[in-house]
Amino acid sequence: MLRRDRVFKAGSSIVSRLPDAQDPSSRRVRVGALAAAPSGFVDARDPKKLRLKDAVDRIVCGDAASVLKRLPREWCACAVTSPPYWNTVDYGISGQIGQGSYQAYLKQLSSVWKGVERCLLPNGKFCLNVPLLPLTKAVSEPAFGKTHTRVLLDQYSDIKAWVEKTTRLRLYSLYVWEKQTTEKMFGSYPYPPNLYERNTIEFIAVFVKPGEPRKIPLKVKEASRLGQAEWLDLTRQVWWMYPENVRRQEGHPAPFPEALPNRLINMYTFRAAASEGFEGDVVLDPLCGSGMTCVAARRLGRRFVGIDLNPEFCAYAAQRARMTPVSPSVMSAARPSERKTSQGELAL
Repeated sequence: MLRRDRVFKAGSSIVSRLPDAQDPSSRRVRVGALAAAPSGFVDARDPKKLRLKDAVDRIVCGDAASVLKRLPREWCACAVTSPPYWNTVDYGISGQIGQGSYQAYLKQLSSVWKGVERCLLPNGKFCLNVPLLPLTKAVSEPAFGKTHTRVLLDQYSDIKAWVEKTTRLRLYSLYVWEKQTTEKMFGSYPYPPNLYERNTIEFIAVFVKPGEPRKIPLKVKEASRLGQAEWLDLTRQVWWMYPENVRRQEGHPAPFPEALPNRLINMYTFRAAASEGFEGDVVLDPLCGSGMTCVAARRLGRRFVGIDLNPEFCAYAAQRARMTPVSPSVMSAARPSERKTSQGELAL
């Protein structure tokens, strides 16, 4: 099966897979060296008051549901995240989501989704990257009963149902991430009857909070204007993107590529327009891990709030975001045969 069941620990080296041209100084960072907490890191593990101004453009260390409750309402234009895997990955921290029953996992996540809804502006978008999760019999049988094959856990459908059941958020758009990975799932190969698909896709569900869109000044809109080629590329429903670290031998166990939040942030938020006194929309990642959403937001001239329970990942994410230059562009996710390197389009 794909290496979704591998156990990762947080104490190992974390490797940035951003292209050298984009992030030359953060190719390799050892987490242990960041124990002193760099600037851009806020420790919110104690249940004290947390001001929004202290969280913006910072990585907040704490339980996501608790942190979101302590922040004010309706300040975030877009949230982008991916939930932790259920019962298959050890993120190396006490209190992590996903170590109990599957129903308990969904319930824990729902408390985060409620917090996201609370913080979103009316008409704000919540973008949720969710995989299908192949489970070995050793993992699936205690939860779902005896089986003679692996179980494919449809986390997307289950999490979507809980989002719509426990919040007012409603499905707005759905995209498919084609990861282009080559690891095979053999099943009964080379014979029938239990051949498995390669499981190379993940879903990107976009939910919307009810309410009228904000009134945005024309000059602010113009600063975020998309070209026709960018618009056509962004709105294709299948996105071809490699994971940040294809082999996933080091670092955070579930890194999505920068192109994923880059594209969503370009679609649903406005960048800073200094001449108009507009500082840029705020993008939230309540389960930010190594901080890829925050890196993308900063690069695109938006502000961000990242939250994670693991202080080592928080320290790494804070340094990573701080070292990211502003360089707005849409990262392409075209089919490999269609990719171009002409001016105005970035080939991945």
